[in-house]
Amino acid sequence: MWTLKDKELKQKLSTWFTDEEIDSECCQQMHTIESVITLRKGLSPAAGSVVFDVFKNEFELTYNPNGWNPYPQVTPPNEGEWLVQDKYGDLSIRDFHATYGPEGCDNWWENTPSHYSEAVAFRALPKRYKENK
Repeated sequence: MWTLKDKELKQKLSTWFTDEEIDSECCQQMHTIESVITLRKGLSPAAGSVVFDVFKNEFELTYNPNGWNPYPQVTPPNEGEWLVQDKYGDLSIRDFHATYGPEGCDNWWENTPSHYSEAVAFRALPKRYKENK
């Protein structure tokens, strides 16, 4: 999900736009040649609309717990098993790991032998089925 980096700006824009509206506009406009994301809200035919142009570098991709997340632009928020899609569209369950050291952070997917394609997206696994008895 696309969100604003600046919490104060986010708070001001939340008067006019929901997080979902901001994300939707970013998804549509992020890969255009324009340097800004245009957020527009129609008020009424008589009052017109409000328009905000926000520079693209003010936004960042954040983890979406309810959908697919592009990898490596977004990394899993914790280690463990995730549903992963590779560049061919194949799905598998892989373990994600992260280590932190003097050189920085190292992230990797376990169970990714050389014959597996690289991960392009991931999402949380659903809760396991529990039979009611």
